[in-house]
Amino acid sequence: MCLTYSLYWGALALAWVFWIQPFIEKTIERIPDSVGVPLTYVVLIFLAVAAVLTVITVTRWSDRAGGLQSVTALGTWIDAKFPNALMEAVYPNMKFLIR
Repeated sequence: MCLTYSLYWGALALAWVFWIQPFIEKTIERIPDSVGVPLTYVVLIFLAVAAVLTVITVTRWSDRAGGLQSVTALGTWIDAKFPNALMEAVYPNMKFLIR
């Protein structure tokens, strides 16, 4: 372990607990429920859609790497919107297992 980085992380943790987190908490508490509850659902739906799209695009990328052609309209759309070059830029360390 590196003492220098341990001290930095410790100082950052203290700053988070005593200054940053209380500020964020107070800011969030000022949002009225009439706005906060619907906003929470919008963010939840956005994150769910992003997660599903990520799984679908990475699965299709894996299929393309394995030589499988698209057989659905969704697969064709994903191939056009998320080509290998884009996927390699987004996931530079992704490796596929050979089946």
